[in-house]
Amino acid sequence: METGKSAIFYLVALCAAILMWAAPASADNILVNGSFESPLVNPAWHCGAFADCAGYHNGAPGNDYIGAWLLLPNAPIENGYAAVMVTGPTYQETNNYTGAQLNFTAQDGNQALDLTGEGNQGTWNGVKQTVATTTGQQYDLTFYLGHQWGYAPGYEMYPAALTLWVNGNEVGLFTNGADDREDDISWIFESYRFTADSEWTTIAFQNATDSHNQYAGLDNVALTQVPEPASLLLLSCGLAAFAVVKRRRQ
Repeated sequence: METGKSAIFYLVALCAAILMWAAPASADNILVNGSFESPLVNPAWHCGAFADCAGYHNGAPGNDYIGAWLLLPNAPIENGYAAVMVTGPTYQETNNYTGAQLNFTAQDGNQALDLTGEGNQGTWNGVKQTVATTTGQQYDLTFYLGHQWGYAPGYEMYPAALTLWVNGNEVGLFTNGADDREDDISWIFESYRFTADSEWTTIAFQNATDSHNQYAGLDNVALTQVPEPASLLLLSCGLAAFAVVKRRRQ
């Protein structure tokens, strides 16, 4: 009997060790520069009349590259306006209805991406990033979509919108019409789960915002592996323990 108890004890201990090994403490983000904190925006830089902003377009070498993100190839070439732009922590505009300052607070960190660029440059604007993946592995893509206060000129009552693409396939349209924060950005959490079908996966975010709205924020983008469910391992260990007890009784 003692031998049976010892066997069960060691089996339970082994199961606990397996569960601890199988469940990582935290999931690593496979994407690089998911919060658009690099390169650092110089507060003296301008987008139009407004400071603390960096504009990007396809017209000059290196200006289509935001950290690890590339502009979509069909985004407009230099026409005097940025195809997309990164706003810093002090970037502000004016609500011409009220005279108040419009803030552009990032969801994570100090900087965020505006997919519309300067004055909404169209629906070909966007960014993409290619990362190594494991074929057949499930992944969770999460991000925040931002909408500016809809009662300010240039942002009137049209939702911020983007189209998500995975390996060249359009997988969804995401919109945000929230006005939770007066004269500031309202962020909502979005997610999409998919199974990788190749060793490399390209994630792309494309502007889909109506031309009357001049802001579609993107921030805190993460791509993580979906872990093996611990419940399956626990069930396997339970069945093994039951088999040991049954065998000892026989």
